[in-house]
Amino acid sequence: MRKGIIYAWKVNGNVMYIGRTVQTLEVRTKGHITEYHNQINSNGLYTKKFIEVNKLPNKWDDIKFEVIEDNIIISILGDREKYWFNYYNDDNKLWNSVKPGSSFIFSLSEEEKFKVLKNRDFKKYIETKVSQLRHSIIQLCSHTC
Repeated sequence: MRKGIIYAWKVNGNVMYIGRTVQTLEVRTKGHITEYHNQINSNGLYTKKFIEVNKLPNKWDDIKFEVIEDNIIISILGDREKYWFNYYNDDNKLWNSVKPGSSFIFSLSEEEKFKVLKNRDFKKYIETKVSQLRHSIIQLCSHTC
């Protein structure tokens, strides 16, 4: 059974970001750093966490990455992320751009996220999901309208 982790970014001992993943912390950390560089090299930084990292004197060297909970079954991984987000965000200081559970990507199951990461073709994945939803709505309307 696939399991996940909850991780934190710490700056000077303070938790500044909470995340979840089914990847290892090392792989996920490399993904964040790659995304940061991709944003800098394209249209500039637009994600809160990366804007804040960019303000640090030594950028990524100032951040300590740490697992705060591991061996979590996938079905409750999102709930555990919400718990830790709320635990550390008592003064709204976290760098998360959105509260866990408040955006579409957070509504995907961990299995779906894993498939997206594995395929690396998020646009096609979303288009397929939208097409499936559109088809379901058309079928529903044809039976009830």
